Amino acid sequence: MDITTIIQLIATFFKIGLFSFGGGYAMIPLMAKEIEGHAWLTAQEFADIIAIAEMTPGPIAVNSATFTGYQTVGIIGGLAATFGVALPSFIIATIVSHFFIQFQYHPLVQNAFYGIRPVVTGLIAAAAVAIAQTSIFTGALTPQLFIGIFAHPLQYIDVKSLIIFVGSLAALIWWKKLHPILLLAIAGLVGAIIF
Repeated sequence: MDITTIIQLIATFFKIGLFSFGGGYAMIPLMAKEIEGHAWLTAQEFADIIAIAEMTPGPIAVNSATFTGYQTVGIIGGLAATFGVALPSFIIATIVSHFFIQFQYHPLVQNAFYGIRPVVTGLIAAAAVAIAQTSIFTGALTPQLFIGIFAHPLQYIDVKSLIIFVGSLAALIWWKKLHPILLLAIAGLVGAIIF
């Protein structure tokens, strides 16, 4: 058992849990940076873990941490990463709940929430771009890639993945009652057939 890696998992996921606002999707950019920085997973493996975490029950951040820890060290790693990512929320929720009821309508608190909302939207958009980078485009999203997409789109875009993405997005827009689990199952079936 690699105790150093287990401590790193706890510390890294504690930091991710502590400095990520807006839920699991907002954590993805920081999580990707930290995981790839430690060389625990490649960008492709991380994208696969996000897909698996999205399909399994539970919060995406906890599932991603569990899968990453398990992939890195095994069961103990999964438990360590899960503990690390959940601990900040527990501590903060315990402290904040004590004071929030008193100050929830204070103008300073309301203004802080107004300031945090656009940042959370940006973090979620960054997560979408990071996942698109490994699942739709064939390289890192750089100015050269964008120029290449317009000059030779088939060279820089995985057309099959793009078709699944556009079809899924259209289905979610047109059929608002379409259950995400059903859509994931259909997309997985289509992917198994065309790839």
